Amino acid sequence: MATQPRQYVVLLASPKATASLHTAATHVGLLPVVADSADTALALLRSLGEPSLAAVVCSPSAAAASAFWPLLRACQRELPRTFVMVRSATAASDLRLRLELFAAGAMMITPSDAAAAAALTTVARAVRGGGEHACPHCGMGGLTADTLREHMPFHHATHPNCEAADCPLCLAPLRDLPLVVHLQRAHGPPEAREPPPPPYAAFALVVVRRPSDGRFLLVHEVAELSGGRPGYWLPAGRVDAGESLVAAARRECVEEAGVAVEPCGVLRLMAEGKGASRVLRVVLLAVPVESDATPKSIPDFESCGALWCRHEELDQLRPDDFRHLDPVKLFPRVASGELQASSIDTPAWHALEAIVRRLTMDDRSARKELPAVWEDVVATYAKHVW
Repeated sequence: MATQPRQYVVLLASPKATASLHTAATHVGLLPVVADSADTALALLRSLGEPSLAAVVCSPSAAAASAFWPLLRACQRELPRTFVMVRSATAASDLRLRLELFAAGAMMITPSDAAAAAALTTVARAVRGGGEHACPHCGMGGLTADTLREHMPFHHATHPNCEAADCPLCLAPLRDLPLVVHLQRAHGPPEAREPPPPPYAAFALVVVRRPSDGRFLLVHEVAELSGGRPGYWLPAGRVDAGESLVAAARRECVEEAGVAVEPCGVLRLMAEGKGASRVLRVVLLAVPVESDATPKSIPDFESCGALWCRHEELDQLRPDDFRHLDPVKLFPRVASGELQASSIDTPAWHALEAIVRRLTMDDRSARKELPAVWEDVVATYAKHVW
């Protein structure tokens, strides 16, 4: 089986999924090899070896559990540069199983053939070679500046932080900034870069509930943000310069969960600090624009993926399975009706949105006006202020 380095994709999946993935791998120049059992796949991995393998795609339903888990762990121990994907609708929707699969070596869990095919395209770009850089996390070489920037959050979203003193591209000292964050902020096309934090800190958190069945949207955060392993949280993030809280909520849901939403009310308003220096955190209630929207499953800088869940399913998790416990605190109360959202179509809310946009654009006069605006917000949304 002699060929160019890092070309093979081992496929262990149902016949239908195997056919689709076989076509997808071939289309991007990879060489698929089909295994009919986990034991056969494990033998293939070891015969091909690390230099020849680009990816492994497998499904728990296609193999006995006794053989499937050793296969994943062998990939984790022996194939750090090989992208390992689990293609399974069952696994993608199971909160506990997702955690176990990531811990055992999976780098992506998806219910979608289309997402799996897109991920293989990303794999192909990385293994194509032609670059002079190596990933400081796993040692994969031949990366261009662009493929290194793409490879790190894609390949290592489920792994602890990569310790690096300097950027391998520009040699800038990183100090306390993770390399993956620096790469997103300082490299790549300007329009694709992460914007720098604005001069004023405000954050939008979103509880997304699907009206059709009452399920909630849960983001699987990258390990870097969750204590070294992927953890669950709400779609959430910092408000960009000139952005409103509602716009930030919409953007974060698309970036972190792949779901377009429409915010429809406020659940919580939190302020840390006093006066013009207070930091705002707002929890909004939202509904998906499309009720059958499938959450993202391709890992990237924003998340490892997302899923819809019932609030009762959170009971099977431990506190350290979350980045923060907001879903545990909020989902049951929203589901029961104990916590109800208030309208965001009020003068106080519109004034808050306007001043947040000004503050994030470094409007100094807005800082003087903020205490009065916040006083009106507290009076209007007294039961939501924490």
